[in-house]
Amino acid sequence: MPNITFGFSIIKTIHSHTVPEGVDKIRFQDYAPKIFYRYIPSNSGIKKAIKKGRFLADGEIAQTGTWVQKGQYLELLESSESQDKIYEFPLKVLFEDEYMAAVMKPSGIKVSGNSIKTVANALLYNLAVSSQPDFLAKPTPVHRLDSATSGILLIAKTKTAQIELGKQFENNLLQKQYCAIVQGEVHSKVKID
Repeated sequence: MPNITFGFSIIKTIHSHTVPEGVDKIRFQDYAPKIFYRYIPSNSGIKKAIKKGRFLADGEIAQTGTWVQKGQYLELLESSESQDKIYEFPLKVLFEDEYMAAVMKPSGIKVSGNSIKTVANALLYNLAVSSQPDFLAKPTPVHRLDSATSGILLIAKTKTAQIELGKQFENNLLQKQYCAIVQGEVHSKVKID
């Protein structure tokens, strides 16, 4: 895929697509989600990317109202926000398939955030990208554990897994269980059996 030069910086083309025959009377904002869903899996994300000028139609910046035509060459450009930060930190991978993974999160590291030193940024170093059609370009944790807490963290590798695991947590079908090790006496007003 070619790279585009804007000023002094080179911006990579993440994905390109040539509009096939039989496509007409559709605006770019309606067509793009069908083509670029692997890279931007939501309609709102597509609209934001259009506003930021990350799409080209025949080399020109595409607008939400750009009419898509047969033979048109469409490109999704990388942005500084989309450039993956990879933290080369080894994680213990307990399970991994094409849809999800389970990793052991060590204490003292955040799951995500603005810092480069997060589990989220270490996932591309430790996990393979899924080959499924709805793969996530960056595997995503589906829940959180506090920085000081170690434990098993579930990771979605596809959009379907992200949605389904999220629903299972929301409906209490998946639950977190905590275990603490303490030293000395524990004082509590609650009676523990």
